[in-house]
Order: sequence, then structure tokens, then C-alpha cells
Amino acid sequence: MIMISLPKYLTLGGQQFIYNENNHTVILEITEPFNQAGRLLSWEPQFGMKGLGVNKEIISFVQKTKSKLLIRILSEASKNSYWINYDKLRDTIKNHTTEYSVSGKTLNVIPWMLFSLLPGVAN
Repeated sequence: MIMISLPKYLTLGGQQFIYNENNHTVILEITEPFNQAGRLLSWEPQFGMKGLGVNKEIISFVQKTKSKLLIRILSEASKNSYWINYDKLRDTIKNHTTEYSVSGKTLNVIPWMLFSLLPGVAN
């Protein structure tokens, strides 16, 4: 018998997200990309300027569960969704500067160009 569990709505660090245990996916929405991330975190030449900032506690959850991360950017007219797999996320955090603190919260800012557009999603 196959057990299917419903997605869970969770909150970490004041940010709500959805965790789908069946396919190990964390889904969250952010207001807008971090447009100056590449300059501030010194990865502009390699990864460009834009990054997607996620609460460090959620990133820790993604790493603990070895999940994919799917982000919808609300400021985009198309409200596209972008994803990054666990291995690429882990390697980026391990090998590059990604932590940025703002208003007392620590974010992991991942270069936007490392994310892939999620195919086949009607927005």
C-alpha cells in the first residue's frame, strides 16, 4: 500500500513555506529578487547580480530533508517559479559566500542564474 501525505504548511524564521514530503520539495514565495546580491556577496563576475534570498532557517530545513527548493517571485508579472536541486544548493552554500544579514535576520542568497525555470507550470 502506498502512503501519500498531504503537503504541510510550515513557518520558520517568520517565513511561511510548503513542504511536500512525497517529492521532497520546499515551496515558498518571495516578494522580489535581491538585485545587488552579486556585488554585496562578491560573486558578480561568476553568477551575475541577482540572487534569491531565503531565510537561513528554511535553507537549513531544505538541507536537512535533502529537498529541492522551488521559489515563486511575486514581483514578476508572470509570477514564474524557479527551482534548484539539493546538490546544487548544498555545493553553492559550501563553496560560495551566500549569507547576508538584514533587519536582524540572516538570509542565504543563492545566485538566480543557478535556478531553472520550472517547466509546465501554469501560473
